[in-house]
Amino acid sequence: MLLALLLFQALTPYQQACSDRGFAVNPPKSPSQHYLFQGTQTTFLKKEKSVVQSLQLAIGGPDLLRKSVGTPLGKETTLLHASKKSWVKTPQGTKLQLEELPQEEWIKNEIRWILLRYPWGWALDPHKPLTYPGKMKLTVILGENGLPSNLRWPNGNLQLSDWKKKGDGELYPFSWKWSSPKKTVQEDFLLLEPHVLFLEQGFRPPSSNAPMRRVLRRQKKGPTEETIDRIGLVMQPTRYTLQSDWDALPIPTPPGERWLLYKKIGEKIIVWVPNMKNEELPPGISTYGSTKDILHLSWTTFQKISPKEALERLKETAKRSGLRIQGPLWVSLPKDGETAFAFEFLLPVTDS
Repeated sequence: MLLALLLFQALTPYQQACSDRGFAVNPPKSPSQHYLFQGTQTTFLKKEKSVVQSLQLAIGGPDLLRKSVGTPLGKETTLLHASKKSWVKTPQGTKLQLEELPQEEWIKNEIRWILLRYPWGWALDPHKPLTYPGKMKLTVILGENGLPSNLRWPNGNLQLSDWKKKGDGELYPFSWKWSSPKKTVQEDFLLLEPHVLFLEQGFRPPSSNAPMRRVLRRQKKGPTEETIDRIGLVMQPTRYTLQSDWDALPIPTPPGERWLLYKKIGEKIIVWVPNMKNEELPPGISTYGSTKDILHLSWTTFQKISPKEALERLKETAKRSGLRIQGPLWVSLPKDGETAFAFEFLLPVTDS
């Protein structure tokens, strides 16, 4: 009994908060960290009138949302995308139309993401009020169960209740009451599924093409509290040269990117993707792969994960998404003198 008490007292505020949620101290090493909600929303209007509608939310990040609301005429769909673009399809519409939405929609989804992952990414100090350390200025009040019960931010308030335990022991709020000077909306969910996976393309209209790969910026001071995983489809050429060929030449390596090509344990090579055209390459340097843009599954994560683990996770993702693998896994490697705070993986695939 005394030992158990000492162990309990030894928990840091962060560890205690994780224990209260039924969470591990670190997010899972998996791209499946998204959320699916199904239930109803009740909008309270003036003169004590209210409107009840069906509601479905797919959340892939603080700026990735697919929202469907039932109306007498059909569903209204709203998309928020990390590009800061948003689209809306009304029941009378035939497709999603680009539309600038109120800032409130973006704020609410960022708060959802922050809360669903609490206390991951939070800095807990027992001597200070509980506030979120990022750009979002949130003040949080905890309930007797040690879980967030009330959040306040400029021009808004959120009450959380009906915390339920999932099969793995994790606790999630099934009732969310949003209040602002304009209106009050109560969300009550019958289904809340964590650990699901949505590709980033699911938060764009179906006609949107897979984007070109965004170059990963290496952060000198390490990841911020707001860093999140990203997974989606990108277009990327597979052209590369061998690092060993460059090492054999008495010339500096040109600007470019260093990657590890990984098939399985024992089958990996280090390659260099130079920012040079083929005709500019020196003698002794051969190119492999293709200059043509190829579809890739792209996963950027701040979790420490081995190429073997990443390949297994992306194989699962490809299978679930109806994609066929077309080549080895590309693993981004830091240049000499750099520190990689994020891991970037590219897996060539085809959807045919």
